[in-house]
Amino acid sequence: MVEEIRTLLLNSKKFKNYVYFPEDYSERKLNKTLKNFRDALLKISKNDTEEIQAWRAKKIVNLIYNDNKLTKIALKLFDKRKIQNDTQLNSFFGSTYSISINHANLIINARELDDTPSDSIYTKKITFNKISQDELSVSYDYKKDNTSNILKFVFNSGISDLKTIPDTKIKIGFSGVSSIPSNINNFDINITYPFMLNFNEIIERVYSVPSVEQLILVNSSNFSDLYSIYTTSKRDHEKILCLLMGYALSLK
Repeated sequence: MVEEIRTLLLNSKKFKNYVYFPEDYSERKLNKTLKNFRDALLKISKNDTEEIQAWRAKKIVNLIYNDNKLTKIALKLFDKRKIQNDTQLNSFFGSTYSISINHANLIINARELDDTPSDSIYTKKITFNKISQDELSVSYDYKKDNTSNILKFVFNSGISDLKTIPDTKIKIGFSGVSSIPSNINNFDINITYPFMLNFNEIIERVYSVPSVEQLILVNSSNFSDLYSIYTTSKRDHEKILCLLMGYALSLK
């Protein structure tokens, strides 16, 4: 679904291991505005790897398809097939966690752990302490003003319900017991998220590009829906995504 916009944004077959490029694709020559816009989105520097740039492109383009208004336009204007398998890219930039104990009765469910924390904390150490037969206290090394939460478990037929650890998507519970085991106490979970994508910085960089609005204006007559959203939206991040589609349209 996101392949054509990402292909055009990256605009080089050196990214072929991370995004789909047709065999007959040739790199488009970018004018100064297009080059500066692409660099502002991807923050291209000599220290960036191709994996990092491809990951940024994926995260940014996915925002288009998470916007109800923009996704309708994108599906009309761009090839909606999603061809490339992102397994390699996801594994390279996937979130990871480690736990300080290995206990047979402890259940950890992290299948929904994503690569962008909702609270923008990208490295977390979470400490658990048993405070009763069915309660764990949860404290965070990154939250100084609100240091703890209580997780209260309900046990039924030798298994507890699963509780979501606050500020994460990790669920925790117990099996084979009717209460929290006595030898489970004072353990930690450490979570590391991948590279941060600060969209506020992206907005500032894009708006500093001279003539950046030309990416929309040049296509305003042919793609009136996109132009209408750009000119009426009060949300800066949505306007940037409109400019991205204008950039991609100019390379189609």
